[in-house]
Amino acid sequence: MSQHTRAPLGASAPNAEQLHALDQALFDAPYIVIDRDNNKVVTTATADAARVALQQHPAAVSIVGTARAGIEVVDIDAADTGAPAEAGTAASENLRDWLTGHGLPFLRRASGRPGGHHVIAHVPAALLDAFAAYVADVAEHHGVAATLRVPRTLRLLTAPHRHGHPAPVLEGTLTPADAPTASTGPARTPKRPTHRPASGPSKPGQQTASEREYGRTCAAIRRGLNFTQTWALLGECQVVERGQADFRRFMWFRAVTEVAAERGLDEDAAWDLAREASVARARSLGRQAWRERYWLPAVERAADPAQRRVRRLSDRADEPPHAPAADPAEQAAVLERTRKAMHDAASDLIARFRPQRQKSIRAVIDALAVALVTRDGSIDVRTLAEQACVSKGVTVQVKADLTEHGIIAVAEKYSGGADDCHRYILGSRAEQALPQNKTTRWYTPTPRSYGHANPQRMRLHHVRERTRWQLRCTLEEATRQTGERWATSQHPAAKTARSLWAQRARWDALPEDVQEQKRKQRKAFLGRLEPYERKRWFDWLNHRDGLAQAAARARTGQDQPADVLALTTAPLTVHLGMRERTWLDGPVALPHDPAQPPLFDRAA
Repeated sequence: MSQHTRAPLGASAPNAEQLHALDQALFDAPYIVIDRDNNKVVTTATADAARVALQQHPAAVSIVGTARAGIEVVDIDAADTGAPAEAGTAASENLRDWLTGHGLPFLRRASGRPGGHHVIAHVPAALLDAFAAYVADVAEHHGVAATLRVPRTLRLLTAPHRHGHPAPVLEGTLTPADAPTASTGPARTPKRPTHRPASGPSKPGQQTASEREYGRTCAAIRRGLNFTQTWALLGECQVVERGQADFRRFMWFRAVTEVAAERGLDEDAAWDLAREASVARARSLGRQAWRERYWLPAVERAADPAQRRVRRLSDRADEPPHAPAADPAEQAAVLERTRKAMHDAASDLIARFRPQRQKSIRAVIDALAVALVTRDGSIDVRTLAEQACVSKGVTVQVKADLTEHGIIAVAEKYSGGADDCHRYILGSRAEQALPQNKTTRWYTPTPRSYGHANPQRMRLHHVRERTRWQLRCTLEEATRQTGERWATSQHPAAKTARSLWAQRARWDALPEDVQEQKRKQRKAFLGRLEPYERKRWFDWLNHRDGLAQAAARARTGQDQPADVLALTTAPLTVHLGMRERTWLDGPVALPHDPAQPPLFDRAA
């Protein structure tokens, strides 16, 4: 991250006369005279009038102008993120080099605070989105705040800093002849900084490996796959090669935000999902940066019909990794015919219910259509609920109504065990409504429907249910072979089940007011923690989760050397939760194996 890169040929600091000419060429009305607190004192229609007001008003300290259409302004501030001043300088030089490489004129100015810079450039509309994406990449790489100003307001080049800090123009190639002389029409608003399009370009041959895998990640989330299932589907690209931690932070985090926008979730719900996707990434960004960098661009793309069409034609992440690739257009056409037939056959059923239930029925039909086309109709009720974003209870009722009215039929019923499920086919009414024309051309994909349930919460709840059901199936098989009872069996699954049942029984036995009091106590305790203490607590929870997963693999005989090491060096009191103060104070007062490295210490 060197800040001593060589300036491009022809770049120099303009003199006072040139700065005055640049102010006239780059900026237009309104001109705002501001005070030391950046509040408006007066607004004028000309720069000369603003300069007169600057002299007349005692509180006035500087002048802000509005950049003309085609002039882009980037504000870089290292202090906002706590980055060193050198990081802000390096970021501004990276932008300078990008502009120079594209043959675009620029100015680079110190903004006042250490590490703060303004980069002003004449960027054509064709390169605006690419420039916005590069600004976001540079900001993330150097850990600084860098924003493409919208609206394009900036202190004039000849105006003093409002706090009197030195803010000279350092270098540049921009001249008055390069700047537009007048606004011939409404300025195009640049897309907010983002890294790359959510679904990649429309031509697959132009996609990079990362763009392709990012598109598959989004498609997997739309299909209801979790992190582990998605990771198993991905091919080789730079982020994947860097491991699961970087994939979770830089691809999974953004993809979860993208799909949340597509499903119409509000900002609070999307932020909760993003934090659950990657706590580390959410903490490093903060909500405001996440909103500007990921959420708002995702909302814009979700409202774009062209982007929706691209998504419908490219969502194939739920296919097995080694399955022969189907023609995307043909598969999308089959899916569209199936969906249309099911919706047409269910029109009278849908009309009987209130609008909320109608939306749920349409969402379940769309999810079932995907299963019929891509999975031969095999899908369990929890996965169906997750993909439709409809609660499991409502999904069961809708599925029963669709079966009763001949929209779907059960071809193979659940036969037992934790890995089996129903297999569905089109019912008689849907078969009759299925169009006979099977052409893959000249059809219009329609947007898929989703319910309002929180998919992440459903998945967490369903994981618990699947875990208990898998234990039940394992216990049933074990006790059938040995004749033991669940209450007395020494089978590992029986011990685990008894522990879970006992914990739940103890909690359910508490009165509701006691349960609520305990919830409030825990929330109050977490609220009193300092940020570094909360970080240690969440790190502790992550460590405990890793130990639990290692123990689960060890019980099934699939353990690895790293799992054995993690279990043999685990704290003896890891099960005590927040009562075990090792996570905060260190293991000084606790007896432990001297050879066992402490999980945390005071310097952590």
